[in-house]
Amino acid sequence: MFDDGIDALLDLIIDGAIDGLIREALFGAATFLTWERRVDRDRFREFLVRFNEARPAEDGDQAWAGWLQAIAQIGLRELVPLVDDAFREDRIPVEWIDRPQFNEDLAEAERAPDDIDRFTQINLGYIEDVLESLDWVRGAEDALDEEAPWTDFAYPNEPVRNPWRHVGRNDPCPCGSGRKAKKCCLANGGPPA
Repeated sequence: MFDDGIDALLDLIIDGAIDGLIREALFGAATFLTWERRVDRDRFREFLVRFNEARPAEDGDQAWAGWLQAIAQIGLRELVPLVDDAFREDRIPVEWIDRPQFNEDLAEAERAPDDIDRFTQINLGYIEDVLESLDWVRGAEDALDEEAPWTDFAYPNEPVRNPWRHVGRNDPCPCGSGRKAKKCCLANGGPPA
């Protein structure tokens, strides 16, 4: 829900006490709202410049990935020198987004600035039916209960491994489809059950 209170949203993005993944998601929300013209583009651009100058996130924090995606998705080519500096200074978590992907996203934003598909592919936009959108969570919980009862975790024979641990948005999807994770299982709410 957005009540046109952009200051509150931007304050949350700057808040270093908030987890980087959440701040990245907040960047995504602000980016979508800017694209939709509910947030003034110049104001958000100024915020992106201030975020770079103030550095309210540590190097490698996910908030930097959100900052980078915002610049690319809105098509702010004039901020590319700041992006160059961020990559040079290792502020960007490259396991989530690399320079070629940034260039591709920026070029796509410039080619099709009004195309909402750019946002829906990375799960940014409005939720039409909250219950339906959250239904995959219930399905994932049911699958966990069926596949491995909780008692099996009491004394595991080998360590439990997270196949998504080192998978970045631009890495091949662990499901084996051959597509990038962001355009496969990440775009669909998680791995298939």
